[in-house]
Amino acid sequence: RKHRIGGVMNAARIVSIANKVSGGEYEAVTFRDGRLKVMVSAGPKLYYLKLKEADVIARINQELGENKVRKLVLRGY
Repeated sequence: RKHRIGGVMNAARIVSIANKVSGGEYEAVTFRDGRLKVMVSAGPKLYYLKLKEADVIARINQELGENKVRKLVLRGY
């Protein structure tokens, strides 16, 4: 049980930091198993974010101080 709570708290921290780093380009909503699910307005922003995925992941992991995020799962809204 303690492990599950720690995992949820860690995921919430990662989502919060990702949103801070986003500069309004996307909204991080969940994190699980190295995957950060983000919502972005459809069209050009979604395409741009896909092209910049490696840079975005690097910025988030740098802010975290550890390599937790391995992939972005992009969803349009």
